[in-house]
Parts: sequence; C-alpha cells; structure tokens
Amino acid sequence: MRSTFMKLTSAMSLGAILLISGGEISATPLSVSGTICQNFNASEALDIDYFTFGVRNINANQRTLICALPRQPVPNGFNSLSFTFSGSNNAGFNSFGTLSSFNQSGSFLGSANFSSAAASYLITVTLPAAQLPTLGFTAVNVTLPGNGNGVYRGTTINM
Repeated sequence: MRSTFMKLTSAMSLGAILLISGGEISATPLSVSGTICQNFNASEALDIDYFTFGVRNINANQRTLICALPRQPVPNGFNSLSFTFSGSNNAGFNSFGTLSSFNQSGSFLGSANFSSAAASYLITVTLPAAQLPTLGFTAVNVTLPGNGNGVYRGTTINM
C-alpha cells in the first residue's frame, strides 16, 4: 500500500511540474567519464590504460577509442545539443576526435570534429536537433597520441 501511495504521489508531483512549466522540462547536463571508452580496433585492447579520471594510450603509436555517449532526447524548443570534450596532452602532442550521430537503424546522420594540442582542453562542438532523433545514438571516436602523451577525461552533453 505504501509503495502504491509513493508511486501515485511521485506521478502527481511530476504532473504538477509539467503543468506549471508548460509541459517542458529544462534539461540538465549529462557527464560521461572517458572510462566508458573502448579500443576501436580489437587487436589494440592491451594498448589502452584506464584511470579513475580518464583513459590513455600506452602504445608508441597513436590509438583510437570509441565511446558511447548516452543522452536524453532533445527537449522541445532546443535547436541543437552541445558536446564538450575534456582531456590533456603533453607538450608537442595532439588529440582529436569525431562525434557522430545515427538513427535507430544505424544510418549516419551527421558529425562534428575536434582537435587540440593544448596541455588541458575543453572543446565544445554542436549537432543540430535534426541529427539527434529521440531513438538515435551518438558516439565519439577519440584518437590519442602514443606513450601516454594524452588523456581523454570524458564528455559533457549540454542541453
């Protein structure tokens, strides 16, 4: 009985919030750690080194990661979503990546690139709402320099 009461109370509270806000809920940023990433090529699994604060490549050659980016549907009234990528590089080295979006069938919808040689970077790229369907997917490929000279910390999805 108590569980049913709590569910009913929660549903009524959400309904009241939607009614007051005109049916729209303001979106909150969603952050995803770089530790969600995996090696892009199966044979390079042992080249990727994970930390609590991110991921790096310990092979002498650059390596590419692929990272799923879970996200909420684009809220009504929003024309785009911004994705902020965070990482660091040792002097003279560069990290770069490509954010891609796909529909629920896996068809490519669009992409945006980023690159940095900065010691510490926060780079924001934007995709239009038309490339971010509710049932679609987003992922980023990040290429890191070799010998641990770059760390990818993660992504924040800004709405």
